[in-house]
Amino acid sequence: MSETIAEKALLVRLQSGDSDAFAEVVRRYGGRLLASTRRLLGSEEDARDCVQDTFVKALSSIESFEGRASVGTWLHRIAINVALSKLRARTKGSVEEPLSSAGNFHSSGCRIESNVSDGFEVEKLVQLREIKDIVDVFVAELPPGYREVYLLRELEGFTTQEAADALGISAANVKVRFHRARNELKAKLMEHLK
Repeated sequence: MSETIAEKALLVRLQSGDSDAFAEVVRRYGGRLLASTRRLLGSEEDARDCVQDTFVKALSSIESFEGRASVGTWLHRIAINVALSKLRARTKGSVEEPLSSAGNFHSSGCRIESNVSDGFEVEKLVQLREIKDIVDVFVAELPPGYREVYLLRELEGFTTQEAADALGISAANVKVRFHRARNELKAKLMEHLK
């Protein structure tokens, strides 16, 4: 069975209220959604809440989903919108955690553990981790509009148009914000390295 036919069959099952289909969707996409929202929110607890909210929203609107995008893409967009709403609410008065507090995770959502015993390699990994932590702090300090675009484009791999759709802004605005975010990060890194 081709991927497209399987996807359409899954959608039909979801829309008919099949609880096994919903469980399959949670198993299939939950890990990826958790990894994506964890990177955006920098908090395991907030990411879990976001994924739960995503599935609730998806389930409540499954009847109106037309299947123009894949179920995974649709869920991902919902998750990103929920995460962005949480970020906006968070920036209205509270201090944000650095992104590095989420730990070191692979894009699949699995924690990366280092088993390196060679002293040189460990030193190199520590230096890379320190640089990553510095970059995470600088990303967290970006203005919210720039940070959102930067995270979607750089970490989530969204195209310019996908980021524009997720944020409800024009593609030109995404390009400008992304360019400014990268320039600001570059300037901060150059200053830090002096």
